[in-house]
Amino acid sequence: MIYKSIIAIILVFWATMTVWLFTSTYYPEFERLPEVEPALILNKFLENDEVTHLFVYEGEKNIGDGMLSSRLSDDLTSEAEVRFVGKGYLKFPDNNTRMVNLRVSLRLGTSPLRRLKEVNFKISLKDSDIDMIFSFNADSYDLNYKVYQSGEIFTTKVVGYPSVFAHGMLSMGLTGKMLTNYVGDASLKKFGVRFTNQVWPGDTLTSKATVMSIREENGETLVDLNIETTNQDDVTVITGSAVALAK
Repeated sequence: MIYKSIIAIILVFWATMTVWLFTSTYYPEFERLPEVEPALILNKFLENDEVTHLFVYEGEKNIGDGMLSSRLSDDLTSEAEVRFVGKGYLKFPDNNTRMVNLRVSLRLGTSPLRRLKEVNFKISLKDSDIDMIFSFNADSYDLNYKVYQSGEIFTTKVVGYPSVFAHGMLSMGLTGKMLTNYVGDASLKKFGVRFTNQVWPGDTLTSKATVMSIREENGETLVDLNIETTNQDDVTVITGSAVALAK
């Protein structure tokens, strides 16, 4: 049955594209469709304030379902939230099938632009009692995540770390801030790092850039820099290099 459905979809797609190609070639005036902003479609979805139910089938067996909804914080122009809640059975690499619960929410700005402000989602594996929680702030580009098993932080229980640790991109960003303060945003040509140790809550980081050479290339004077970031115990957490234009 699934193969017949795939073949039918391919035939419909082929027919649609053939008609579009014919009309756009011989009757180009029919191709002038009105441009619709995605935010306009999103606003219409928010205005309807309806709940959409989704169902996933494998053959004739229902293996999952979900619900898509939205909520305005005030009037039609206010900030909004789009939410999806679903559950289903997935087969894992160990050939076991487990129940997975998924919750996703998107926080959107005011109308008419409806700019994305924040993304949050949670994945739960019921059989393993594992919860994975992720959040992303579109304004600050901050990504936060936590993994729990039986209510305890996964890294503490399984890996043996003393607590959560800082994301490597945070350490890189702080090191990059030192670099741009030193050479200026417009002068930085290249920047790369290697993470050598974990950064823990409460650590004090010190970054330094050392001039290794000054050279001429393609009519520009370039400075090669060696970069190192250490913690309060003088343990190196980041090493790297950069190239900047000489001022």
